Amino acid sequence: MVLIEDTHNYLMCPDCGKIIAPKGSDENAYRCDCESKRDYHKITKLKNKKLNYIDICDQLELSDEDGRITVKIEYDYYRQIELLLNNYKGVVYREKGLKELKALLENQNGIRQIKIEAFLSNNPILLIHKMIEESEKQEEIVQWLRNMADGNKKDTT
Repeated sequence: MVLIEDTHNYLMCPDCGKIIAPKGSDENAYRCDCESKRDYHKITKLKNKKLNYIDICDQLELSDEDGRITVKIEYDYYRQIELLLNNYKGVVYREKGLKELKALLENQNGIRQIKIEAFLSNNPILLIHKMIEESEKQEEIVQWLRNMADGNKKDTT
């Protein structure tokens, strides 16, 4: 997901998490000094707009069952929340694109049925709920939340 906005003037390295500053006098060239030595180049021509890249897709899975192809797109819940902080409509924009794609794939003659599965939301509470629901420590988290709700702030682990 690429964000173009005017409220931030930074890039964050996806490998080490550091904020990347422009290298040298060229404000369009960025480089991280970590082991990855990734180079970035600002491609927007808008003078006051900055470019941020938040990759929210973790995995793409294809399966073939009963003559139907299923495309499962795994979006990272935490990164969706991170994206909300930068651009509240970024996830909505991506979801709109997926809905358009689903509509195009419906009732196509000559090709097998293709189903797209993905979960996107700009609701942080729903995203947190999904994170807890899919966590390996779900019961511990639920117990901790109950203790917090009851006013018992003592750690139960």
